[in-house]
Amino acid sequence: MTAAGPAAGHRRATDLPAARLAGLRQQDDPLCLLVCEPDVDVLRTLVADLEQVNVRVVASSDGARALLDAGRTQPELMLLGAALPLLDAAQVIRTLRQVSDSIVIVGAGEGQADLVSAAIAAGADRVMDRPYRAAELRDVMLGLRTGQELDSVVLRAGSLTVDPLAYDVRLRGRHLPMSARELEVLVYLIRNQGRVVSVDELRDAVWAGDQLSPKSNAVAVTVHHLRARLEDAGGPPIVRTIRRRGYRFYPPPLEATPRSDLVPTGP
Repeated sequence: MTAAGPAAGHRRATDLPAARLAGLRQQDDPLCLLVCEPDVDVLRTLVADLEQVNVRVVASSDGARALLDAGRTQPELMLLGAALPLLDAAQVIRTLRQVSDSIVIVGAGEGQADLVSAAIAAGADRVMDRPYRAAELRDVMLGLRTGQELDSVVLRAGSLTVDPLAYDVRLRGRHLPMSARELEVLVYLIRNQGRVVSVDELRDAVWAGDQLSPKSNAVAVTVHHLRARLEDAGGPPIVRTIRRRGYRFYPPPLEATPRSDLVPTGP
């Protein structure tokens, strides 16, 4: 006898790819990152890159200011250059560790081995090469989100409610069982409602890393099953095919409206 799996609507958050799950929460609840960086050009470039992934950046110009800003904003993540004006990274971390468990990354440049060693001894969590690479920092932030207890991110679109962490989809209160892929496609379409999403875009967003053949019909098959699950005789189609362009999500109305193709036209 095999153990029964989790009931529909109560699957674990880990049933969805962790990075996508963390990215989903990031859209609704951006991380707060405190950056203490004396080089204005490095700071400007980093802030511009991070704005694209919805990160709230608090910039400090010296170690003393970083401590004040940390107390004021309670950042989840701090990025400190090893050498800072007034207080270096090690001094900042020693003081910080008395009152905060924020994740601290130290940026290391050439010739700063002693400063980095002191910062690690003071309680730094990680060392990163400086100048920074936004992609590497983003991976750290997503890793931080997946390492935490993720709060529920509930999406609402008309009469449709989607809680991807609880694995729960409801249309006018009625639970709709759904596979992981169908759920991911639905979440992506809801996130991008108001425009047409192409097949290639869906493949890249949901099947990333699966190396699907260009001739694979996985996207079309998944959308077909999703559309069948969302079929609502009381309203117009929710996921519609836009010929030669892709798919578009239309939020179901709060109250059912008769579909024109179901209304009798004759006597």
